[in-house]
Amino acid sequence: MLSQKMAHISSLSTITSSELSSFVKSKIEPDTAYIQRCNAVVDRLCQFMINSLPPTLRPSEVRKCGSLGKGTAVIGKSDADLVVFLAEFHSISTLRSEIKRILDEMQEYFVKFGGCKLEGKTWHAVKLLITCNDHTHSVDILPSVDILKLKTTKDIFKEMESLSDCEKGYYSAALAPLQVEFVARAPTKVKTLSKLQELKQHLRRQNYPVELINDGINRAMDIPLAQLRRTRLKEEKQDEKIPFENTSDQRLPSSYSLELIVIAVWETAGKPENFELCKGFYHVLRAIAYYRCLKHAWTLNYDSHYVQRDPFYVVDPANPFNNVLTACNCWDMIAAKAKSLLQARLFEECVDGQCGWQ
Repeated sequence: MLSQKMAHISSLSTITSSELSSFVKSKIEPDTAYIQRCNAVVDRLCQFMINSLPPTLRPSEVRKCGSLGKGTAVIGKSDADLVVFLAEFHSISTLRSEIKRILDEMQEYFVKFGGCKLEGKTWHAVKLLITCNDHTHSVDILPSVDILKLKTTKDIFKEMESLSDCEKGYYSAALAPLQVEFVARAPTKVKTLSKLQELKQHLRRQNYPVELINDGINRAMDIPLAQLRRTRLKEEKQDEKIPFENTSDQRLPSSYSLELIVIAVWETAGKPENFELCKGFYHVLRAIAYYRCLKHAWTLNYDSHYVQRDPFYVVDPANPFNNVLTACNCWDMIAAKAKSLLQARLFEECVDGQCGWQ
């Protein structure tokens, strides 16, 4: 069991820099067999869509995005955004006019697919939970149009420029392959930094007790997920005097925004190759702690004149109109948590950001 392998480490808040690699290997990095099992379950869902959806919903292709597609999955926590490029649709405007019908019909078909639980819909996706051994995957099914095969990115962004934010949102899934390509190119060690950030956010999203989050990831990971996720009434929480993180009105950073922050910090440092993991983690946490200083955009796929210079920003390399930081409305809380973790034993060799990456 993981808890037995890591019994000598009480939490991420108390481990030393020399113990971090063991922590990552046992608690965060999935092995090849784990990834293969997860991919097999998701692939079965892809085949169901390709073979069983009616002609009006039939995909020309299904692209696997999310953490499984980008290579940033964490043990016990890996999601998949499945972008379904519809064969009969050739423009985003047509898709937008038909999206409600498409999602309604897709939802009916997924009820027939064994091994998954229908969670509901958003404006752009059907949301599923699929079971893989002892854990579940969150899967968003995103109908879209493969406009990257129909137009150049220059033409796509010119088309988007005059649209409202709501209308621009319909292009997100179509541009997701560019996101996957960008993150997938990052070195393995840089992706590991993303996973350290994402695992902590995952615990907070599950409404886990604050004391477990603050005391460290290990304690929470050693308690069965079913026990931690048990639905509890507000009165029950108060009676037991167990403080829970109130996330009902909070929009936490997405996995993708954390991945981009990590890559931005790493690139700003000069793209060091053989850096020490704990020092890289320290610099990423400092960047989050002082998030108002973040100002980063990539111009691999678009011209810089598209980028809106918000007070602080990390702009999606796949979409110049998407500052990924604006989706989160609780950066002050996240920053406070980062500042607290910076005081951990793990970073005792780092003082006021003066340490390098080596």
